Amino acid sequence: MSKYQYTESQQSFIHHSLDKDQHVRVIAGPGSGKTTTLLARVRYLLTTGVPASRILILAFNRSIKNQFENKLSGLLFAEGIHSALPDIRTFHSWGQSLTYDLFNVCPDRSLILSHEPVSANSLSVLFKGIFSGGVFRNRGIRVVQKNKNLQINAQQVVDAIPDMERDISDLLRSWPRQHELIEHCVSVMTTYRNMIGVINDMREKKPAEVPHGEWDELVGFVARVDEYLVAQGVSLFEDQLYRAAMYLTRSERALEYLQNRYDYILVDEFQDVSEVSQFLVVNACRKHCQLNAVGDPRQSIFEFAGADPAYLIRGIDQALGHITTYYLSESFRFGQHIAGFANKIARNLLISSDTQESDELFDDPFLDDVPLADIHNAEIIGLKPRDAAWVERSDQQLMEITAGWLRTNKSVVYIVRTHDQKVDVEAFLVRAGLHFKHNAAINYKALSCVTESLMYILNCWVENRIRSERPSFWRYAEGPALNPAALADDTDDITVQFEGFVRSFLLTDKLKAVSPSQTMLNIYERIYEEFLRECITLLQQDAGESSKEQLVPVMADRFVRTIYSRYEDQLSEIQEAENYIHVEVAHRVKGLEFDKVVLFDFSEGVFPFARRHAERDQNGIPYQLNLPDYIEQEQRLAFVAATRAKEELVFYIPSDKAVSRFITQQSGYDTL
Repeated sequence: MSKYQYTESQQSFIHHSLDKDQHVRVIAGPGSGKTTTLLARVRYLLTTGVPASRILILAFNRSIKNQFENKLSGLLFAEGIHSALPDIRTFHSWGQSLTYDLFNVCPDRSLILSHEPVSANSLSVLFKGIFSGGVFRNRGIRVVQKNKNLQINAQQVVDAIPDMERDISDLLRSWPRQHELIEHCVSVMTTYRNMIGVINDMREKKPAEVPHGEWDELVGFVARVDEYLVAQGVSLFEDQLYRAAMYLTRSERALEYLQNRYDYILVDEFQDVSEVSQFLVVNACRKHCQLNAVGDPRQSIFEFAGADPAYLIRGIDQALGHITTYYLSESFRFGQHIAGFANKIARNLLISSDTQESDELFDDPFLDDVPLADIHNAEIIGLKPRDAAWVERSDQQLMEITAGWLRTNKSVVYIVRTHDQKVDVEAFLVRAGLHFKHNAAINYKALSCVTESLMYILNCWVENRIRSERPSFWRYAEGPALNPAALADDTDDITVQFEGFVRSFLLTDKLKAVSPSQTMLNIYERIYEEFLRECITLLQQDAGESSKEQLVPVMADRFVRTIYSRYEDQLSEIQEAENYIHVEVAHRVKGLEFDKVVLFDFSEGVFPFARRHAERDQNGIPYQLNLPDYIEQEQRLAFVAATRAKEELVFYIPSDKAVSRFITQQSGYDTL
């Protein structure tokens, strides 16, 4: 017997019919025990005699897949169930395996998959090289195919395509913000691989703020770059699914193979499937294979990667016909107050599918008579006996509350809407004297904060002036950059002058403000002192003005060869003993949970978000804030952020800003 006590809804799903034509959909709210319920469903299938080889379980990343595999192994062992494990895969691993399996049906030797797929970040580097030129032209993407390393850099792309330089110039004139141009290029190249179609279909996916002419020009440009990369045999990460799906659209024999491969397919986080993923899953289940789709449309926040909650709400019904829907509405993560705000934010996100207009994506003349399931607003029920949620307007009050949290062993996170806002949070925490965790790994990047500042000071000394462009890390700490009292003007000793100049910069105070722990601060201070001693030693060798110009290159070389290597191991082995505050963007916290959560600047224009330079209507309102689809995307993101809290949830809104529309309407709980 299982040690778990399941709710009535969980029991209904676990023991759902074994009829392979009776598909099942589970709307699983945050903290509802989804993984535990999925494990129990798999155990039930195995104990009723379903062969493990006929069960496929799909997850979206390797860590979740491995975690599920380990938990299932432990569960079966603990209950004395002697069975092989089902086929547990990530979506992309499944796509890759399908491609190889389908070779046995109809070989296609032109299809070569990368063993080490390139990432979106690699594409960003490639386009940065294409548009920026200079040293970036030699950077690009690396891919391994059939044990052969390929390096495709920006210069190769430009050289291989006639008139590319002219296209680059035209695009740069059209797009004053280069980082947005690169974002759009990467999006075009990756998004079409999440669709059943080709890259030119992206012309119809134009963002509302981009003029038609500029968008068509950009898509054409990316299509030419993409064509060159494909000709070189480069496979992107998304190609593992895309090629399998496109292959199925061309081969009836391959489709027949897939439809006879499994009896049960269980998909976790179905709200995150793309058009390609949905196509593969529903086609695998069209003939006597039961689909178990588990997810929450309210938590679909990866629309930029092709995700659409409509696939869970409506797509399954129209593709497969009859489907039973269960709701796991009880949350074991939080109580009624956090649930009240969550329900308020999520209002109308679960809607009746029969009230929706037909979507051509799901149009199928053979399914016109299939009734659609009734998806309704299933409110979350918080089961924890104690929790708290409120709106906070006072900076000082929030600082005191956070300081109190840090005196406990509770996990604390400040969640922001955009990466730019992280700077605002860190400045806020610096003013409060509270430790926060850097998101960069404690390695070269963390150490570069110190060395970047030290090199800045050294250059100021050589040039006899204070530069206006200061290290980016300095913006995290407030206060003056210089302490004139430390300057030594009454001496001719150049080494004394130099030491006074270096110490006049309040670098130690800045390091203290941003160091996540005392251990890190101690290392930073030792580097600071070592740097100073090394510089003074060099100056003493030739105590004159002529040595100034030689100081920077010599010290730079010495840092690379000695300082980094000396502290690398120590930095990588640090275990943070002190409690600190996490600062994260909303998209990065999905799947996580924290004891204490602050939604920082939960104001109108931030949740929902509008860029500062966004086009505005005649009333001065950013156009995005009038688009229902965009507001719904932002609503789902706010819902995900709010439901990370386990004990306390604070909506911090600066006193000079308006409260977000997502929490202004009253709900069943009087928590405002």
